[in-house]
Amino acid sequence: MSRFRGYALSVALIACGWLAHQLIFSTPTHAAFTTFLIPITLTAAIAGFAPALLSVCLATLVGWYFFLSPVFTFELDAEQARSLVIFFTGAIFMVATTTILKAGRL
Repeated sequence: MSRFRGYALSVALIACGWLAHQLIFSTPTHAAFTTFLIPITLTAAIAGFAPALLSVCLATLVGWYFFLSPVFTFELDAEQARSLVIFFTGAIFMVATTTILKAGRL
């Protein structure tokens, strides 16, 4: 897959995750990032490490802005900051693991 297509896939799948969240949840929730896990994993499996890192960054920013209360701001309290860090760290670990598995090194 070309580099451009990998990054385009990353953006498209995160947009699908955002749309899925909009359809499933009607209010801000602690499950703000769950709909991004599959798009991130798919990006890592199909397009590789760098586009998957873009997915993680986009998912973190989109989830923070659209789904954490107060919505449409980048304000955070301590609990939300912990959630954001845990999601980001877990997603990076998931991307690394998926990429290693794809390469057949594990």
